[in-house]
Amino acid sequence: MSKHSICAWTFNHTGEAGFRPAVRNKWAQITTPEIVEMVAKELKSRLPDNLDLGLEVHYNNEINEQNAKATGDALQSNGMYLAMITPGLHKHFAYGGPASLNTSEQKGASDISEKTIDLAYGSELSGAWHSQATPTVVLWNGSWGYDMPGPWIKDMIENLEAGITHLIDYENKKGGKLYIAVEPKPNEGHPAMLLPTIGSVLALKARLARKGVDVSRFGTNKEYGHSEMIGLDTVADTAEEILDGSLFHVHANS
Repeated sequence: MSKHSICAWTFNHTGEAGFRPAVRNKWAQITTPEIVEMVAKELKSRLPDNLDLGLEVHYNNEINEQNAKATGDALQSNGMYLAMITPGLHKHFAYGGPASLNTSEQKGASDISEKTIDLAYGSELSGAWHSQATPTVVLWNGSWGYDMPGPWIKDMIENLEAGITHLIDYENKKGGKLYIAVEPKPNEGHPAMLLPTIGSVLALKARLARKGVDVSRFGTNKEYGHSEMIGLDTVADTAEEILDGSLFHVHANS
């Protein structure tokens, strides 16, 4: 079976708020369970039989403790599954999240990330896991960047590594079944990002491995658009990921 996934951000109308579905009049009142129902009715029925369709969601604005059961029920009743969940830290922390130089912000980012893991494992959503592909927790964070370079960047990278290490350990204690994947990008959120390329993530993974961290389910979320924006070859990027055994999820944006 071929496994694909979709999210609210897939539906972009040119000139109508861009990648911001929350501010589009047509989307403002649509709940996540309703999105599942709409996708099942309007799209899933048109797909070939050898394609399984999953849902991608951001915690805690698109998926949370209040709507998780309704979302999980909608997925199961429509033959869909939870493909990806991400802690939407960029909505809460503009300057660093787990990489922040502020310890309170680090803790806040850790709390939200842990709750994302908890929700994925909870009874409300775990029933919607694919039997052959457990969900990927994608670490997409528009706040993992900086506006001005300086010696503090080393501290931010070390903080980020510590935050990711904690999340890997936390997930392992919950069950060790989910994949954790970083989506690198050169900009967006800040002029420069701490993990701009696939190579940056693979180097981070190697450093974690040398420290004894279990990186067997830690890897990358390929985003074609971000590779293209910085002038990189997406085929070469993909070759690096495959050779490293790190390609867990793909976002095919352009």
